[in-house]
Amino acid sequence: MKSHSQLIDVIKTFPYPACFKTTDTGKYIACNSGIAQFFGTVPEDMEGLTVGDLNFLQPAWGKGYADKITKLDFRVRDEKDTVRDKHPFLIDSGDVLYLEIVKFPVLGAQRKVLGVVSYSDDLRPTLSYPALYRLYRRFHGKQDSIKRVLAYLALDAHFRVLPTEVQLLVFLEKADGYANEEIAQRLLLSLQKVESHLEAMRGMVVNNNLHTLLPPLKRDTKPCEEI
Repeated sequence: MKSHSQLIDVIKTFPYPACFKTTDTGKYIACNSGIAQFFGTVPEDMEGLTVGDLNFLQPAWGKGYADKITKLDFRVRDEKDTVRDKHPFLIDSGDVLYLEIVKFPVLGAQRKVLGVVSYSDDLRPTLSYPALYRLYRRFHGKQDSIKRVLAYLALDAHFRVLPTEVQLLVFLEKADGYANEEIAQRLLLSLQKVESHLEAMRGMVVNNNLHTLLPPLKRDTKPCEEI
């Protein structure tokens, strides 16, 4: 159908990860490079497959994720309405996203559902910095998560030595604008401990000035602390 051809063209060029699936089998009709990169593949290789056919970096988690997506697709089909969901997502590179996914039906004559369109956006920029670390810890160990958070915040090159988990959390709370006294309460630490962790981190930074790393992390809106 011409309308499907036009929709496929939109999917292919959409600026966010997007796909178009069949209603009955859940097979991909069209995908763009944004969603294909999540799975380390190309759009053409996803077409004709279902989400359950795709390769996930952590297969056990991937099976549960595929089941979740299939249920969302069925909701769209049965309710003939838009469905939204937010969830952590592990991509092929090992990076972890916090996705908001939107799914809506393509309706034909007599409101028959002809397919399901999905697109997503990465909400990591809306998370508090400690929530960001917790996001990575869902899939990775402590050291790997610390490295990935510092890399995501473009801070990895500033550290000569990798901070410990508690040191990182103190710094992330500081980056979210909390005073030392508040950080002590939030992390159940003594004020002396908070100050000693910050002092230790100063020695880990290339220029020995930890506070120069904070201004670029300042945000004007209150971040989300729950994921």
